[in-house]
Amino acid sequence: MASERWKLIRSRWSNHWRQMLGVAVLATALAAVCQVLGDSLGGWLGEAERGAYDTMVTTFTDGRGKSSQVVVLTIDQPSLDAIRANPSYARNFGNWPYSRNLWARVVEQLEAEGARAIVFDAVMDERSTDPAMDLAFAQALRDSPVPFFLGVSTHAAAESLPRVDWSAPPPAAPG
Repeated sequence: MASERWKLIRSRWSNHWRQMLGVAVLATALAAVCQVLGDSLGGWLGEAERGAYDTMVTTFTDGRGKSSQVVVLTIDQPSLDAIRANPSYARNFGNWPYSRNLWARVVEQLEAEGARAIVFDAVMDERSTDPAMDLAFAQALRDSPVPFFLGVSTHAAAESLPRVDWSAPPPAAPG
């Protein structure tokens, strides 16, 4: 049986190797042209790839219902514009980026609302101009029993991040 398959493969290769080689060369040339044009025309190939990926994810995941166990709190440009347009909100929240004591209040509110975990993805790469703000945020995180996960972003040329020395083990995930 295996020898028959091998004979079939050899037969097809010997009869069609020119076409197979032509298709491979054409596909490689097309990929190279797309890469060069994509880079020189503002990265349209990457945009097309991201668009195709978004379409695929949307197409194949719409059938599933949204989880009632996950709530995503986002701050987007329309949110920032609405806060800026409302004098009371603008006075309460201030300008973006928001102060660390506001994030402390957010952590406390999420805990009061029953959050079981908080994933925070924002850049805080410098100390606050007021050290009390940093301390308020740190204290809110320390006092909260809710696990807090911080997103980290770095790049290859950056210095290595320091090792984390746990003074206490991280809290166990809720089971």
